[in-house]
Amino acid sequence: MKKLENIHDVINNLNQDKDFPNEYNTVQEIVDEIVERGNSKHVYAFHDDHLGLEGDLGSAFLNLKIEDLNTEKYEEKIDMIVEQADTISNYYNKEITENIQDEIDEDKMIRGVE
Repeated sequence: MKKLENIHDVINNLNQDKDFPNEYNTVQEIVDEIVERGNSKHVYAFHDDHLGLEGDLGSAFLNLKIEDLNTEKYEEKIDMIVEQADTISNYYNKEITENIQDEIDEDKMIRGVE
């Protein structure tokens, strides 16, 4: 899978399997979907760094309109989003084999999740 490199790659990746692609208006909408995917059991068992993403980005940045996003000014924060989206995408799109399911089940047991 091609590495995500910018916010437009992230948007395209989030929309790749949808019949009706989302039009994201704010950074918050993109981050919400990244976090939602990160919380899926087949991702969360292997990666949970996305849990602090919203706090690290801050509400002022999250409320920015995509069209107003100054990529130079916010390069560091955009890189955080791209990095999380790329990592999560790799787990999210991976086929769940029996070995992976065993690891998911073990992670759930360790965390006390039914």
